[in-house]
Amino acid sequence: LLHRAYIEADMAVSIVTHGTPASNRTVINTDCDETEDEVYTGASVIRSVEINNTANSAATYVKLHTTDTSNTTPGTTVPDMVLMAPASSSITYAFAQGVSFADRITLWAVSLPGTAGNTGPTSAVTTRILIQV
Repeated sequence: LLHRAYIEADMAVSIVTHGTPASNRTVINTDCDETEDEVYTGASVIRSVEINNTANSAATYVKLHTTDTSNTTPGTTVPDMVLMAPASSSITYAFAQGVSFADRITLWAVSLPGTAGNTGPTSAVTTRILIQV
């Protein structure tokens, strides 16, 4: 049984809390782009990341970063994780053991891998991140 309660609905980012266990949340970003978005503030474990890049004819790179301050700069900040979504497709990355983030999680999406790049995808990219807090 899934219970939904929108805790946050800030611009294109919303958080859905799952009923069992209550510590599971899905963070949905319907406009992931070159602008940094805060996914969660506090310690958490990422269980999976789904990236819908079907509206773009080029690959998109979703970058995640953990920090205890809100000073992430796409194109300059070294991401802790880079996930590639192939052109015109969706992909799900599942982490059986989970990936721990100590503090705030931020994400952004750009057209280049690695640290470089601050040009976002041409069209909207949607991400769904399952986290345990």
